[in-house]
Amino acid sequence: AVYRETNLKWALFIGAWTTGLAYMAATLFYQAATLMRHPLSSLVWIALMATIFAGVVLTMRYMGKAAKAGLREPASRTRAEAAPRPAR
Repeated sequence: AVYRETNLKWALFIGAWTTGLAYMAATLFYQAATLMRHPLSSLVWIALMATIFAGVVLTMRYMGKAAKAGLREPASRTRAEAAPRPAR
């Protein structure tokens, strides 16, 4: 459904994002459940998942801001310059 509404790039992103979130949730749940058996390993995995999640979210925010900045008109043009001129 996503592919029909957007394009292949977004469909692949949605598939990777949801699969990644599911993997992180399963890993965090398992590591938290077995924390008493192997505390160091579990804490390393939990920290790794949190770091990867934070890195992905910050990267998406950066890319979103960069894309938004690319859509704006150049700052050097004033409103008067950007306005269409009347036909003569």
